[in-house]
Amino acid sequence: MNGEIPEIPHEKMTWLEGELRTAYAEHEKEMRRSIDISAGFFDKLSALDGGSIALAASVIIALTAKPEFASGRAREIVHGLVVIVILLWASLISAVLHNFLAVRIAVHDAQLSEIEFLRTIIRKTLVVAKETVPELDNSVLDQVEKISQEQPAGKQKKIVDRKEFLLPTVRIVGYVSGGTFLVAYTLVVFYLFKLW
Repeated sequence: MNGEIPEIPHEKMTWLEGELRTAYAEHEKEMRRSIDISAGFFDKLSALDGGSIALAASVIIALTAKPEFASGRAREIVHGLVVIVILLWASLISAVLHNFLAVRIAVHDAQLSEIEFLRTIIRKTLVVAKETVPELDNSVLDQVEKISQEQPAGKQKKIVDRKEFLLPTVRIVGYVSGGTFLVAYTLVVFYLFKLW
């Protein structure tokens, strides 16, 4: 080589730009998914839990203010409502924790996407370099590619390990949230029947 930088042919640049745009679009999709993941079922469940807790607290205050509160039946219903509120709080906290963990998983997905995006950039750029400058030593380019692929491997393994821990955890927390919500509303129906 005489020190001149060879000009990359237009069709190679167009191809490289297309490949990079495709990789970036995939990366961007993962990033958007990580932001949008917090919306959904557990957001609605959190809102429903919060509203139900407020309603149950109002009913408890109204019942305890009545002079008949001293009777055993009213006390039993108030105690039942307190249990319902505790279950709704457990459901609310579990739903919020579920969303937090789900967002963490989405962040890990986005990080993995970013690593893959960078690897794609390096691979595609090296292909163009090999084809454009045949005088380049292929062993050096292969070594550059090997190093660039190995460098993020440690970070990628940590991310995958965290994600594999979070996946069953988020599922269990989701079951706890949904289960305590169902038990709470089953008790609501039970105590409504007792009122009649």
